[in-house]
Amino acid sequence: MKAVSVAQMREIDRRTIDDFGIPSMILMENAGRITAETIIKYFNTLRGNPRLSSFFLLLNDTGYLPGKAVDE
Repeated sequence: MKAVSVAQMREIDRRTIDDFGIPSMILMENAGRITAETIIKYFNTLRGNPRLSSFFLLLNDTGYLPGKAVDE
């Protein structure tokens, strides 16, 4: 995985939307789902309760999306 700046990520998102026709909401839902899955996997390795991860996920600016993934 490559780290990118905010400006670079905006450009990647814009090109994905414009060049490939993927709606921005789909991009955000996918990002939220992957974030939730990654954090739940991490909590599981700690033998903790993966449901606690929803607390942390809801603190970000698109929290309803990762939270949605946790509920599913």
